[in-house]
Amino acid sequence: IGVVVPDDAARITLIRAESLPKVAEEQETFVRWKLKKTVPFDVDTAQLAFQVVASDPGGVDLLVALAPRAEIEKYEGIMDGLDLHAGFVVPSTLAALNLIAAPAQDTLFVKTAPDCVTTTIFKDGRVRFYRRVAEAGLYESVYPTVLYYQDKLEGAALKQMVVCCHDSESRAAMSVLQEQLGVPAIGMEPRTVE
Repeated sequence: IGVVVPDDAARITLIRAESLPKVAEEQETFVRWKLKKTVPFDVDTAQLAFQVVASDPGGVDLLVALAPRAEIEKYEGIMDGLDLHAGFVVPSTLAALNLIAAPAQDTLFVKTAPDCVTTTIFKDGRVRFYRRVAEAGLYESVYPTVLYYQDKLEGAALKQMVVCCHDSESRAAMSVLQEQLGVPAIGMEPRTVE
């Protein structure tokens, strides 16, 4: 069974490397080494998954999910208690992102949850930025991502905002955010998922 866990159960990040070793085991060692000083738990024993999201002459971009092994074992234990095997454990934002094709145009993906807001920027058809903010308002959580897109990613203009909301209150706040940012919003619902 696939198990979707809260985003705070894992650390999700993008890293850039000049090159990536060819052997899978060496790639994993490299990614763990790269994250060792930025993660507040033991990287060597953590559950790790990563994917190359872009490659160019200047280097390789990786999308990485890393979680304390004990945290993942809690969820696997729940499934074991139900006589199910947790064959795929994924943070909720990555699960939602797996449901959409990478947009060709610059897009802001916003996912709300009761305790946090995550934002992901797609630029040039690939994931370029991910951010999770807890205990802040919707605008306060999203606007810094828009500024990062403009300043650091040198984005010209976001063409759309894909929104995955957990309740009607969040959907109402999202329409206000759409007006504030001037970016058209598309709701992510079962009927809009390819």
